[in-house]
Amino acid sequence: MHSLDGCRRSRLSIGSCTLIALLVLPGLAGATLVTGPSLPYCDIENQYGSTLAVLGGRSVVVGSAGEFCDFVQALDSSGGIVWSLYDQDHSDFGRVVATIGRDVLVTHLGTTSTEVLRVEPATATVRATLRVPEAVSSSFALVAVNQHVALLEAFGSPGGVIYLLDARSGALLRKLPNPEPELFLNPVIARVGRRLVISNIGAGFMDGTVSILDPETGTVDAAIRSREAGDSFGSAIAADGTLIAVGAPQAASGRGAVHLFDRRGRLRRTIVPEDPDATCFGKAVAVRRDAVLIGAPCTSLGDGEEGAAYLYSTRTGALLGRYPGIERGGMLGLNVALLRTAVVLAGRGPDTADNGVVRILPR
Repeated sequence: MHSLDGCRRSRLSIGSCTLIALLVLPGLAGATLVTGPSLPYCDIENQYGSTLAVLGGRSVVVGSAGEFCDFVQALDSSGGIVWSLYDQDHSDFGRVVATIGRDVLVTHLGTTSTEVLRVEPATATVRATLRVPEAVSSSFALVAVNQHVALLEAFGSPGGVIYLLDARSGALLRKLPNPEPELFLNPVIARVGRRLVISNIGAGFMDGTVSILDPETGTVDAAIRSREAGDSFGSAIAADGTLIAVGAPQAASGRGAVHLFDRRGRLRRTIVPEDPDATCFGKAVAVRRDAVLIGAPCTSLGDGEEGAAYLYSTRTGALLGRYPGIERGGMLGLNVALLRTAVVLAGRGPDTADNGVVRILPR
């Protein structure tokens, strides 16, 4: 891995990047568009923004495991580059990112095992390399909980596997089975307090179950079922404090819905789109304190699938902000994140469906 400013002093380097494309979008007041680096091969099928993780509430870590160039970047609330790392060894570096305290967790597929690098971004120091002692597919997710790292593999046998690793030493602490082995483990995982929140979706990605799991014992504290048949319940999940947001983008004949639960699985509120054009509302969700950001990337506002995102109060359900896409096929809201003072929206670039873009707007 190297920094985007050309530093190659070590296997992992870091630096400020001057090659990021920052554009002001005329259709979204105050928005910044980030398209990723202009290095050779890094702008081809890069899937930029396919994974997002909030770091300290003030910056967002953007993952991009592309076809030819893998890279991870941290952006501040105005869209400026904070630091960048990249790898051209076809290792799926950055396909999944997460944060733990002030550090960043980045996945890396090694030759014999999957690695999770714990990186201190200011100095590019690798604090620990966590290795899963088994072959893991590229369809997985991870989250930090109690100074441990939980890595969820979608296609483990039987029916999915959860690996719990020590965040400091990298030691494998325990291996937990999928709490719903009859379903297909959806690569979505979050943390609420000292518990894990894991999504499972059945055949055809229709009905789902969200489990609240004690990672120390493997005990399922609560299992939350689909609210209606075929709603794709659990396609997206997010948690903050004691609140869990669960997306159901196929609810209401594809318009979608987001359900808010407490950490015991009790329903607190259901949010449905007021916008008549909204489609697959709940495909992506992010929660921060008393706000929930919801992506509706299938929304067609004009030419088709421009996408949109919506910000709601978790306390009242009131709409706080609407962020419509402006490009045909842009699918704004494929992924979302919430900073203290900004919203982060990922979508597709105008040149190719496999290139991603990230838009950052003030809240």
